[in-house]
Amino acid sequence: MGVERSRTLLRQARARAERRTGAGPVEFRSTPEKRLTFPNEVFDALVSEFVIYPTSLPTQIGQPEMARVLKPGGTMIVTDVVVTRPLSPAQRRALRQVGLSYLCEAQLTDFEDWMRDAGLEQVELVDVTPTVREVWLQRQSRERQANHQAGYDILLKDENAQLGQGIFYVYVKGVKRSV
Repeated sequence: MGVERSRTLLRQARARAERRTGAGPVEFRSTPEKRLTFPNEVFDALVSEFVIYPTSLPTQIGQPEMARVLKPGGTMIVTDVVVTRPLSPAQRRALRQVGLSYLCEAQLTDFEDWMRDAGLEQVELVDVTPTVREVWLQRQSRERQANHQAGYDILLKDENAQLGQGIFYVYVKGVKRSV
């Protein structure tokens, strides 16, 4: 089951799923801004990739709402891009040019707290920024658009904002408490 607010991204996901063979049945649904349209405790696992603060259609679906649809003992995994220091409007524009249209403004420990507050335990946060930095370096080496260089400079060279200094990619995992 996949959920998405953007109609364009929803169509793209459905088309990709139809092209895949042997992937099993996949369903995609639109979701409102503040809640998931599923009953309580129906999923064994939930993966949220950049949903806390998604790109074109912001949502207010957070860990408590995601935990609501998770069965006791179920696993939740959240990935996100976290900005721990203020960015100027110019820096944000430059990052949008390279595809970072959203950034979660928080501290890394906030994600752990949010997961625990939502009723999850065994919470583990992994900073995957070093791996993602390598991906951004590869992307930069293939980049042909000059107007994108400012975004790469922020991600890879800016002393205050670069990956690992002010911008982080996180993977957070937790298990819903059993009743």
